[in-house]
Amino acid sequence: GPKWQDKFFLVEFTGSPARANLYAFDLKPDGAGFAFGEEEKVLNGILATGIEFGPEGALYVADWIDGWGTKDYGRIWKLDVPGGAQTAIRQETKVLLQSDFSAKADAELGTLLRHPDQRVRLEAQFALATRGNDGAKVFGEAMTQREHQLARVHGIWGTAQQARQKPARAEALRPLLGDADPEIRAQAARWLGDVRYAPAADDLMPLLADDNARVRFFAAEALGRIGHGPAVEPLIAMLRANDDKDVYLRHAGSLALARIGQPEPLVALARDDSKALRVAAVVALRRMQHPGVAGFLNDADGYVVAEAARAIHDDETIPEAMPALAALVGTTPHGGDPLLRRALNANFRLGGETEMMRVAAYAEDETAPVELRAEAVKMLGSWPEPSPLDRVDGRYRELPPRDAALARQVAGPVVERLLATRNSELQIAASVAAGRLKLAAVATNLDQLARRSPDASVRVAALQALAEMEAAATAEAVARGLKDRSGEVRSAALRLLPELDMAPVEVAALLEPVIATGETQEQQSALAALGDLPGEASGPVLARLMTRLESGRLSREIELDLTEIASAHPDTDLQSRVTAYQEARAAEDDLGPYRAALYGGNVRDGWMIFNRHEAAQCTRCHAIGGDGGGVGPDLAGIASRMEREEILRSLVNPSARIAPGYGGVSLTLTNGQTVSGILKEETPTELVLQVSEAEPMNIPLAQIERRINAPSSMPPMGAILSTRELRDLMAYLMRQTGE
Repeated sequence: GPKWQDKFFLVEFTGSPARANLYAFDLKPDGAGFAFGEEEKVLNGILATGIEFGPEGALYVADWIDGWGTKDYGRIWKLDVPGGAQTAIRQETKVLLQSDFSAKADAELGTLLRHPDQRVRLEAQFALATRGNDGAKVFGEAMTQREHQLARVHGIWGTAQQARQKPARAEALRPLLGDADPEIRAQAARWLGDVRYAPAADDLMPLLADDNARVRFFAAEALGRIGHGPAVEPLIAMLRANDDKDVYLRHAGSLALARIGQPEPLVALARDDSKALRVAAVVALRRMQHPGVAGFLNDADGYVVAEAARAIHDDETIPEAMPALAALVGTTPHGGDPLLRRALNANFRLGGETEMMRVAAYAEDETAPVELRAEAVKMLGSWPEPSPLDRVDGRYRELPPRDAALARQVAGPVVERLLATRNSELQIAASVAAGRLKLAAVATNLDQLARRSPDASVRVAALQALAEMEAAATAEAVARGLKDRSGEVRSAALRLLPELDMAPVEVAALLEPVIATGETQEQQSALAALGDLPGEASGPVLARLMTRLESGRLSREIELDLTEIASAHPDTDLQSRVTAYQEARAAEDDLGPYRAALYGGNVRDGWMIFNRHEAAQCTRCHAIGGDGGGVGPDLAGIASRMEREEILRSLVNPSARIAPGYGGVSLTLTNGQTVSGILKEETPTELVLQVSEAEPMNIPLAQIERRINAPSSMPPMGAILSTRELRDLMAYLMRQTGE
């Protein structure tokens, strides 16, 4: 109907029918682009996955019904205005779209270029585009008439279609560059550029100063596609006048300059007063991968310098400019993590002695940020055998091995001095570097740190470095670490035990009391170490631990660790005992197969799963503390609202409990009435349902004979995450006790 003309329709797919919506909205011109206008919610409560207009003008909506719980079927809804399908224009449109456009005469197709329905206009345009000179004649007539703008636009589009086969057809578009209608000028420029019609280049250049932003945008884009060299200065003038106000013009101008590919005028902009021009030049030179971008590393504006650093360092990189970026370390007045990390990494990638000395000096620069000094020390530790994954952007960049003796010579004194600082972050980084470089000269320093540092993380790093360099003090340090006051240190010592020159049976004997009486982290580390021992050494200990598990005397925090290790043991009796135990647990209730995930998880790993697991994608729907999606309930404070078992059940069987406001409920009442709606609230005495746009309905539980929750749109996490991952996620969620 008329209300919906000039509207766009959009499905908001949220995965939940309760929060899925269909919107109508419009756009309004805004410079070279468009700005969002008004929106209106057309439909909600349907899990729409797609929409399409039918030939008769009705809107059809594909419905996934209940999401993941729906199998092998779906629904299609038809949305229309009362009596709309009977209007003459819609009846005509339906007949036209079902007809054979290839059989229609040229004159009729020319008339249909003015039709109110774009689908009809496009069908006519595509039919005419196949008709050679006859089609070109109709397009020409459509473009030259003044009464109907859309017919002119389709004439331009059709001419461009034909110009792809015969470039000379594009000549018909040139006169339109001077048309009084700015949209016609814009469309003509757009398609002359799209077909790269070089004879029109001189006519396009004046449009860079056109009063209309869309005309300037398409003129810039066209000149870039054509690669017209004389347009460089007019493009620079356009960007100067824009002064970064219109992002579309900024993009079109910079892209056009890159496509034209003349570096000299862009390099010269390093001295220009306009920051907007300098940034545009950096972006264009980056696309061209031209080393002249290094001239912007000395810019007075830190943003320009950082953009130049990104241009040189990231993506495919600009190798010829890398030395200039590396030279910024210790010399640039600009700070900021993005710039300095790239400058440091440029030295690491170049890998020469000069660059190594520069990084070493930065590591000892007390005016530099501590976290970047620590990164510099770690670079020194990795210098002989660099990882193929880039230290800044993670891109695969295989680097050759470097001289280890030289690295030890340069890094040794730096590491020794940093181990003596009182900064834990630098001490940890220096310990890591010492271990990797096997700096035997600092073994005594590391042993002292492992004994006396007040920071447990430093003691761990020192202990691991001693083990990595196979220092003589390692065995004594590990034994001491097993008695450390910190569980973190004791756990690290446990993990190092199997690497010592000690009989496996002796190692198992040391591990068993730790598993029996240690803290959770230690118990889990000890079990992991036990699992690495030969079967004959670990088997008796595992058998005794299984006996404690079967009798309910084993810490529930390590149940999963034990069953995983015992089930992988070569002793078939142990494997059978694990299977029997797990089958008995599974038969208890719906949580039986997952109860080992209730306790013992790692909060940090749980955070990673919640925020970054590619399959679980928790933050697509849920948020904690404002970070994440709004499709599902906010999980901030969930541990204060729900019991541990309830949280696990909501993960492995999401439909068992519906969060208020996020799911549908169907009720059969004691009087035979049926009620369906969105659950808004649930109390010990009643349910509150939103059954319409009117006031919510309060229904006492005593009046409910049967309740059916709509299947949750959330997939069961037990099918996506391993039990260990579930355990870590549970640990993270149980930490969410505050709002």
